[in-house]
Amino acid sequence: KLAVDKAWIDPLGNVLAIKEGSDPNGLRIMLDAHVDEVGFMISHISDDGFITIETLGGIDKRLMLGALLQFQTDEGKRIMGVVGASPPHITKPDEREKVPAINEMFVDIGCISYQEVASFPTTLELSPNSAAVHTGITALFAVRIPLIEVYLGVKY
Repeated sequence: KLAVDKAWIDPLGNVLAIKEGSDPNGLRIMLDAHVDEVGFMISHISDDGFITIETLGGIDKRLMLGALLQFQTDEGKRIMGVVGASPPHITKPDEREKVPAINEMFVDIGCISYQEVASFPTTLELSPNSAAVHTGITALFAVRIPLIEVYLGVKY
């Protein structure tokens, strides 16, 4: 039995539901969430195997350093990478306290050359325009959970 009185999916794939209360003059509550996630796209792969990204949607760059990103190939293979930037010992002193721009950061997936990124582990085929998502909650729970369910305290 559904926990709601009516439920349906609209043409865009949104799930809508109505739960009628017993008091017609009672309070109305709306729960709302969006179905998309902030993402990233590979803009460049360096000769030494580091990946440069650009954002697809808005994200606070202060959250990026040390973040885990998950890339997915057209074949469905998933590759994890960690976001980094130039280390302090080669960064100008006046730049050390600043958060670098997204295009000054890089993603390390453990490869040491462009060729290895393009063919690792076997036909990985990451290339410019391949997509990625920030794993955050996903890595924490080891499954993909819509954030609204985390906020509502839904157990898995």
